[in-house]
Amino acid sequence: QQLKAAKQDRVTIYGRYTLAILKEIERQAHRFKQLPIGPVGRHIQLIDRKWAVAIEQAIGNIIPSYLCSCREDERVFLEILSRCVPPQDMDYRPSVTVMKFQSTVYQQLRTPPGNFTTILSMLNIDNPTVACFLIDQGRVEQRILMDNYETARRIMEKSAPPNCIAAYLPNGTEMQNLNVFRCYTCKSQGPRYFVEDLGEQIIRGEKECATIERQILEAKEKLKETQKRVSEHQQTVVSLDETINEIKSKCGRFGKELRELQLVEAPNNSNIDDCENEVAEYETRIETIKERIKDQKARSEVESPEYRQVLDDLSQARQRVIEKREEAEQCKSALQACDALKENGQRAINELQRGLDENQRKLEQQEASKKFIETKLETQTRVAQKLCQERPTDEIDVKTVKRSLDTLLKFIETNKNLTLDVDRIDKRLEAATEAYHSFNRTVDKQEKLVNKLSKASRYRGQQYKNLLESTAKLTSSCFTSFLESRNYTGEAIFDHLEGTLSLEITPRGDELHKDTRSLSGGERSFSTVCFMLALWEVVEMPLRCLDEFDVFMDHVTRRTAMNLVLEVAREKKKQYIFLTPQDLSFLKISDDMRILRMPQPKRTLMQINNDHDSD
Repeated sequence: QQLKAAKQDRVTIYGRYTLAILKEIERQAHRFKQLPIGPVGRHIQLIDRKWAVAIEQAIGNIIPSYLCSCREDERVFLEILSRCVPPQDMDYRPSVTVMKFQSTVYQQLRTPPGNFTTILSMLNIDNPTVACFLIDQGRVEQRILMDNYETARRIMEKSAPPNCIAAYLPNGTEMQNLNVFRCYTCKSQGPRYFVEDLGEQIIRGEKECATIERQILEAKEKLKETQKRVSEHQQTVVSLDETINEIKSKCGRFGKELRELQLVEAPNNSNIDDCENEVAEYETRIETIKERIKDQKARSEVESPEYRQVLDDLSQARQRVIEKREEAEQCKSALQACDALKENGQRAINELQRGLDENQRKLEQQEASKKFIETKLETQTRVAQKLCQERPTDEIDVKTVKRSLDTLLKFIETNKNLTLDVDRIDKRLEAATEAYHSFNRTVDKQEKLVNKLSKASRYRGQQYKNLLESTAKLTSSCFTSFLESRNYTGEAIFDHLEGTLSLEITPRGDELHKDTRSLSGGERSFSTVCFMLALWEVVEMPLRCLDEFDVFMDHVTRRTAMNLVLEVAREKKKQYIFLTPQDLSFLKISDDMRILRMPQPKRTLMQINNDHDSD
């Protein structure tokens, strides 16, 4: 949609609200000291189109931004942004930078050696302020362009050329060597701002949208199939759980039966006794035969046929003994099974008998209760017939009748001793009616007042929320703009529900820090100064003071912070007091500024001697 709109007016390529912002700037031109410059991309043209993706990879985040000459213009511009950009589209809100408008481009630049092509040399910029802004914020004079990947990697991997912070390939690949070599691949397939053929770009975007929609449909179908499989698996899990529970119940039942069978003693039976007697008899015979075998061993060679006969008899006797033992074991098992079945049957019969007796007892109780209820019903029916000749056809709620009866009884009990004075009762009725109507009118007035107060409370609550959001947005934008004076980026995130404030700061050439404790001393002090200045922008107070705000800063950061603080102090017609132990001789004294130096502390002779001893 943005590309299609850009075919009619190319400025919309820098954001969906760019055209509305520019029109609002023209309408509010009388409020600006100098008209803002922007978007920055309107003043830039490429000399060679093949570097479009690489240049957007390097400075794409500042191409749609705007430039203001002072804080008052910035405040007016932020008001325009708040009117043109809805709160739900804050991601599409362009950034704004405050800097002094220049008439010429910087001449003293720290550039790489002459055999390297820089981004600045590939840009045709028609505004000196925009060129200075790109040098300050984008450092375009220190970013080189290279055609060959191998050559770029060989140069950047060992050690970057002097005054070079990054190298870019035509496809947008970025290589850095800030103490550690890093290579970043560009995700963009084509340029976004430096588009030559919008029609071709629109066709490519429509194809990408169609591909994404097709992928979404495929993902939805896969999701449905997955949900179907999940439901099937859940049903299988439920059935398996039921099967496991059945198996567990069977195991418990079988274990119980097994324990009962283990407690059963084997009964004595005459058949078993007979078998055991036969076994004992056969064992006696075996012993006798063994003795005979011993007697006959000496004559075995002479009387071998008898010996063989004895052996045959012995083997047959052993076989019969084994058979009898097997029969005895089978009989024992059968008897044990029969006894177990008998006990189970007897137990079931006893349980059924107990259940039958219990049911018979309950039946007798129910019969007696039925007779009692029938007798009571007949009695109450006769009483009701005396009170009411005709039986009601509609169903009557017993609880309602009881409540009505209790109310009548209480009323009768309360008024049985009162005399019936009709005039007095009428007067009391009129007075009660008048009091009732008066009370209703009072209640109506109070309800109207409560409704008005509720509406006012909701309106004030909404206005308070709007004030919180606008104050937070203004503070965050001021904080971001103050950080940009040192080429830092960051934002202040307010969470009004949780009552928390977090600062996200990215120093120049460093990674994002969500906790200020991970910053160095100078970076943390500078960030604190920027945050205090941002708070001063939204808080009205006659006197403002900062104490030792530049203690841990280096010389460059201290100078930048001091200039920033003094610039803000000169714009505001307020009184500022800054306390610092540092030397301020580098400042230019003006009429509205005074520097008071505290005298050297008086030291005693003992302290001086101690200082000399320590030296």
